[in-house]
Amino acid sequence: MTRLINRASELCGQLSAWLLVMTGMALTWEVVARYVFNAPTRWASETSELLLIWAVFLAIGYTVRHNRNIVIDLIYVKLPSGWQRVLDAFANLFLLAFALVVMWYGFQIAWDSFEVGRTTATIMDFPSWWAESSVPFGFALAALQCTLEALKALTGKGWAAGSGNEGH
Repeated sequence: MTRLINRASELCGQLSAWLLVMTGMALTWEVVARYVFNAPTRWASETSELLLIWAVFLAIGYTVRHNRNIVIDLIYVKLPSGWQRVLDAFANLFLLAFALVVMWYGFQIAWDSFEVGRTTATIMDFPSWWAESSVPFGFALAALQCTLEALKALTGKGWAAGSGNEGH
């Protein structure tokens, strides 16, 4: 199960990077179409927003896996590794609780939009749940990854001192 969750986080991180590339390409095309050809697109702006939203939420599990959360290194790196493990476990458990709450409410919002057929009410008129479902998906993966990282810190197995935790 650990390998599956880690692999899912890695794949979602890579997909997130590609979505950012696609966002840049869509916006670049919009600028060229608008200012060079005087023919703005209908799709580029809204499509790039959708891609960007998914890119952000897909990257959360990857960020947790590679321990790229905000850390106050000034204090953290001076602590003995035992205390670093305690802080890592606490941080991941706190983030786990937060992720579960956001996942739950995000799912309710996306499901409600799906049930009632809510759309973006813009030119593309995308179903709202297309963007909204990125929140519960991203935070579900983050919750799974936080669980693994907290267990690593609590047991010491697979946990790297000094946190970079690149020894996954």
